[in-house]
Amino acid sequence: MWNDQWPRQQQRRRLSDADRMLWKGTLHLPRSPAQGPNDNDEGGRQKEEPTAEDATGRSSTDQQSLVKLQIPDRWTLLHIPKTAGDSFMRDTPNHLPLGTFLRGNHEESLARTYNHAPILTLLREPTSHVLSQYLECKYDRWAQEATKGTGFPGMGKLDDVMGGFDEWIQHFVDAVRQENYGDSSAFHCYDPYNMQSRYLAADRSLWRAHVTRKREDRFPSVDVAKENLLNKIHLVGIVKHYAASLCLLEYHAMGGQLVTPECQVCNETTRKIALATSGNLTHEKHSVPPHSIDMISNKTRASIEREMTLTDQEIYRTGLELFEKDVDAVYKATGVDLLCRRWASQPPLSPLDEGFLISPSTTRAIPQVGITLQCTWMSGLLGLLVWVRNRRPSLKNR
Repeated sequence: MWNDQWPRQQQRRRLSDADRMLWKGTLHLPRSPAQGPNDNDEGGRQKEEPTAEDATGRSSTDQQSLVKLQIPDRWTLLHIPKTAGDSFMRDTPNHLPLGTFLRGNHEESLARTYNHAPILTLLREPTSHVLSQYLECKYDRWAQEATKGTGFPGMGKLDDVMGGFDEWIQHFVDAVRQENYGDSSAFHCYDPYNMQSRYLAADRSLWRAHVTRKREDRFPSVDVAKENLLNKIHLVGIVKHYAASLCLLEYHAMGGQLVTPECQVCNETTRKIALATSGNLTHEKHSVPPHSIDMISNKTRASIEREMTLTDQEIYRTGLELFEKDVDAVYKATGVDLLCRRWASQPPLSPLDEGFLISPSTTRAIPQVGITLQCTWMSGLLGLLVWVRNRRPSLKNR
């Protein structure tokens, strides 16, 4: 039964500010190979002529460069709630070229998304995604107002991060059996059942896909969701690999190049792309305190994984495969592994590791050839002495 008596104007208050804005690129486009020497100033820099701009801040020169390089001049983010979309939009200007922009789709489903531009989306590990939905409903200011008087299990339990979570999950498990749908069933907040695949598979009749109206909304077709992910989404990012996802967008938006220095090297201490530890990333916490899926009880986690997110798990695996293939393509083209997997397969380096010293001025591991040879020679001599010592008793017996 669909029980929806909450005014639409109040429902719309939940949208993030980022969805209402146009996020314009700030990176300089790579110089066209056809550009002649007369197009540069005395210092070799590209001349910048004053040109008229359109409503998006795109100049005629920017537009010509985009056309030459066959770069999209706009992107659309399929903003699935609680997949770092707000933070991602705020960070994209540093990874898009001048003359391009990105905008969110106002947290609508794919079917209700304006698709005259390449669409990208972020996917999140399903159990973590469910927990994040609950915590926003519990701690974010808009959600506290929305859930007031609804019987939301987390109300009044702000001192206990996980307080009310088990009851919240059980409420939705029971709601499936009772066929209870709508905003009231979701406490005027989120319905966590397979939300990511719901955003991909729902038809246009579902207005505001963060809640459900019928059984099919909670159990969307995995085939439809997967087909749309493969054929209608141009770029898939992964929340777990947030920085790498931004660099991946940069690669596609810049015509197959990585321009930001932090997207070109790995931090050998963390073994992540340097952007991840640069301090230049946005993290919208929505007033939520530190938490982990390890804090979820075994019983509740079983309900999430065996009943609530089966379709999302399949979609997440598919999305992760697409993401990793895209990362492999970037590596083949640029030599940069955005996931830094070459380092992840080796044990952490130590300043005392034989043959390596850590330079105090850089994070690079510098081979010390002389030390390595000396250690090898001394090890060989020590081994010879031990062998002779062990052989002496047998020589005396001869």
